Amino acid sequence: MKTPNSGREGSALVTVAIFSAIATFMLASVLVWAKNQGSLVRRQAEFTRAQYVAEAGAEKIFAAIRSNVWATGAVPTQTLLNNISTNQLPTSNDSSIFVDYRFISLSGGNNQITVTTNGPSAFSLITSGPNAGLNAIITPYRIVSRAYSFNRPVHLTTGVQRDMQVQMIPVFQFAIFYNLDMEIENGAAMTIDGRVHSNNNAYFAPNSTLTFQSEVTVQQNAYNNPMPGDTHQTSWNTPVYNGDPDLVTGVSELDLPLPSGVNPHDIIELPPSGTDPIQNDRLYNKAGLRIVVGTSGTITATDSSGNSVSGITVGTSSSSIVRTNQTLYSVREGKTIVLTEVNIGNLVSAGKVPANGIVYVANTRNWGTLSSSMENAVRIINGATLTSGGLTIASQNPVYIQGNYNSVNDYPAAVYADAINILSGSWNDANSSSALSTRNASSTTINAAVFTGIVATSGANYSGGVENLLRLLEDWSGDTLTYKGSIVVMFTSETATGLWKETGSANNVYNAPTRNWSFDVQFLDATKLPPGTSYVRSISRGTWASVQ
Repeated sequence: MKTPNSGREGSALVTVAIFSAIATFMLASVLVWAKNQGSLVRRQAEFTRAQYVAEAGAEKIFAAIRSNVWATGAVPTQTLLNNISTNQLPTSNDSSIFVDYRFISLSGGNNQITVTTNGPSAFSLITSGPNAGLNAIITPYRIVSRAYSFNRPVHLTTGVQRDMQVQMIPVFQFAIFYNLDMEIENGAAMTIDGRVHSNNNAYFAPNSTLTFQSEVTVQQNAYNNPMPGDTHQTSWNTPVYNGDPDLVTGVSELDLPLPSGVNPHDIIELPPSGTDPIQNDRLYNKAGLRIVVGTSGTITATDSSGNSVSGITVGTSSSSIVRTNQTLYSVREGKTIVLTEVNIGNLVSAGKVPANGIVYVANTRNWGTLSSSMENAVRIINGATLTSGGLTIASQNPVYIQGNYNSVNDYPAAVYADAINILSGSWNDANSSSALSTRNASSTTINAAVFTGIVATSGANYSGGVENLLRLLEDWSGDTLTYKGSIVVMFTSETATGLWKETGSANNVYNAPTRNWSFDVQFLDATKLPPGTSYVRSISRGTWASVQ
């Protein structure tokens, strides 16, 4: 028999059952959601961890490529990249984290990171970084580092893609480039209208105004004071930086592509017997004409293959291409300078400028017991007019440029030497050891890049700075030295080691000219660089992306 409440009790039981089922379903859903959420969190955590592992792999490969370029001076080949891609992986020696991961190449190879050239080498504009705006031979590379978490709770593969470039920058694109500490302590106002770079420190202590119109980059620090110990300048002003950006410190070093430990001075020296570790960069090897005066005074003229070159006349008259009977006295060096003199005008007239425009001259005469008072050097004269293809003169000796040089047409030109000395068109060897008042200069124009050395500042002995990089031996008072080119200092001089001395009759070395100096902007055009221009290298990180 039904009671009045029995229907209600049945309905309540049904309702409870329904809500229990719903609650059970909801609990199950929450548990499933929590489980899935936990899996997603664990997967995301593992993804982040694996990305870091992949990044570490890409960075180690980048460092290995960079180290190889620094050590060998060579741009990596694909064969070398393949070797690096398997032999330079992160291991447990780097961190225990790498035990749980395996690097997988794009082709599926185990224990390998994909490293390839990312297009051909090409001369193009650098678009980012501290060298932006310069042209370079750019070789692009791509690193794809993929990490597989085979020994982790969550198994997945993820990776990163890193682009990089090896940039070979023509060094004469800089108005001033120093591989050493750079110093400028100009007396008269000085304006520099091209890029400036130092691979070490820079010390700017101008007595008047010093204005940089373009970017200044310094590998270490830039100081508004003389080098410590240098007492030459007792008061100074603050330089004006008008570049955009203006002054950038802490940039990467830009060095010649030479093997580790090689002195940059070596590129202007005669090659050693046997294997030459810098064969491709040595100016002697590049030269289409080589004129060498041997230890006993014998002269040879050869081409780049070592074959004799006829028609290089040697004698004592002004009609000869080469003369070896000329001397002068350098008050700065305190020595008699024994010259191998090359008459550029006669070389051009005889049609003996080599096709590649590079002439190497070495004076190696041995003076025995007189060597302490004698110094070998090269002098180039009659060089106002060059051939249209340009001309580079290189020597392991100090070079004296007498009279106007490349002043008629301003073709691409350079001089590589242990030191660069400028003699005006009024220079007379006979007066070289006389009082400064007898060595009166006349206004002279030099249009050529110079790649040379200095006598570095030591204590109170100032190097002379950029303003005195071109060494002088005359009274230039009231005369103008017009110079257009690029100043590159790569080493300390090894032959011409006489200290810089102040102007005036007391020191009897020189009086300063009015300096009309400028950067030769044609060197920014790859087709108008001097023959055999040297390059400095930079290794640059490019874009980064995540890959699977």
